[in-house]
Amino acid sequence: MTRAALALLACLLALPSAALPLWELQGRGGRVWLLGSVHFLRPSDYPLPPAVDKAIAAARVIYLELDLDEPAGDTAATAAALATDPRGRDLRQLLGRSAWRDAQRRAGALGFDLEPLRPYEPWYAALAISRLRLLQLGFDGEQGVESYVVRAAGASGKEIRGLETLAGQLASLDGLPPRTQRRFLAATLDEAAAMDDGIADLVSAWRGGDTDALARALLDGAVLEREVYQRVIVDRNRRFLATIRSLADEGPDSLVVVGALHLVGDDGIVAALEAEGYALRQVD
Repeated sequence: MTRAALALLACLLALPSAALPLWELQGRGGRVWLLGSVHFLRPSDYPLPPAVDKAIAAARVIYLELDLDEPAGDTAATAAALATDPRGRDLRQLLGRSAWRDAQRRAGALGFDLEPLRPYEPWYAALAISRLRLLQLGFDGEQGVESYVVRAAGASGKEIRGLETLAGQLASLDGLPPRTQRRFLAATLDEAAAMDDGIADLVSAWRGGDTDALARALLDGAVLEREVYQRVIVDRNRRFLATIRSLADEGPDSLVVVGALHLVGDDGIVAALEAEGYALRQVD
């Protein structure tokens, strides 16, 4: 089974919480905890390991991927502006008649109607389908790792900052060429149909605490669509690393929460920091 869409949308995947990837970096100026996140979980996946609560308690500042200070109206307007074609074409026109009918058929087999997604570009439809499929399988963003961290940090008055803006995050996909976007949507429909099996494979690696196996499961097939992988993972990792280095060198003690795929593998943040001479340890 190909995992291109599943791996590239790893931030949307829900994994059990028994062995969340968490690393501690002791820098010259401060400690940084790196937590591999999943945005969708089930109530049954709680409680999280105690190490997560300890990292939240010890950190002075919490960093998430997105800047939570953006007003809801602004984020909605940003998403809508980026998700629609500047020339006014809808999803059916962007896909072509034959591909549109095929996508409708495949989405219908999963119980989804593509008509509500018709005003949008293929990359946005792919994200929406992944979210809908996870919700269909019982996973909820309100139960995700970020939601938990925000609630815990808010209760103790921790400052929460963003590593990027929503516009910056979505631009990684919005800038993809039309042909790549069409392939991305097709791969997402493939993965949505087989998502039960994909999650089961990831769960097995996660429960075993085997980060090498987790990396293989997430990355298998992802690099085949190199342009998507470069924009969504590698380029954003470089931007995240600038902030992480600054925190390690200058402080304050911080918890950085990013999607699991950003941490593992040869292109991951952990490997990059180790190559630069930073000492990290994986927290039990």
